[in-house]
Amino acid sequence: MTPQLTYDCRACGTTNRIPGHAGNRRVVCGKCRHSIPTPWIVKELLQVWNELDQLSRKLKPLDRPKNHREIARVLERQRITLVHIRDQPGYSTTSQTLLSLVVEIDVLVNDLERRLAGTTLKQAWRAVVEIRGVLKGLPQPERKSLPSGSPD
Repeated sequence: MTPQLTYDCRACGTTNRIPGHAGNRRVVCGKCRHSIPTPWIVKELLQVWNELDQLSRKLKPLDRPKNHREIARVLERQRITLVHIRDQPGYSTTSQTLLSLVVEIDVLVNDLERRLAGTTLKQAWRAVVEIRGVLKGLPQPERKSLPSGSPD
C-alpha cells in the first residue's frame, strides 16, 4: 500500500488524503477544487532545506573547510534541484503555501554566501550565488512596515 498524507484545504477546510503516488502532478481539493501542495515538491524542498542546514552546521564560523569539493558538490546538487522543481506543475501553489520553508532556505543561503565569500572556495561560493538567483525567482513574503516607518 502506498503511503498517504493529509492536507487541510486553506479555502474550505476539508481534509484531503494525498496518495504517495501523486508524484509531481497538480493536486486539488476534492470538495472545492482549490490547489493544494504537491507532495513531491514538498519533499524536494524539505530535502534542500535539510542538506543546506547540515552544511551550514558543518561549516564552523572561523574554520577553513577541508573538503572543498564535497561542499561544492552539495551546493551544486541543491541548485540543480531548485531549478528542476521550479519548472514543475503545481510549484507556484506549493511554494506559496510553504512560504516559511522557502524563507528558511533563503536565510540559510544568505548565511552560506556570507561565510563562503571570504574563503578560497570560489566554486562553492559561485554555486551559492546561483542558488540565490534561483531563490529570487520564488515568491517572497511581502514586507509590511509599521506605522512609524521602521521595518521592525
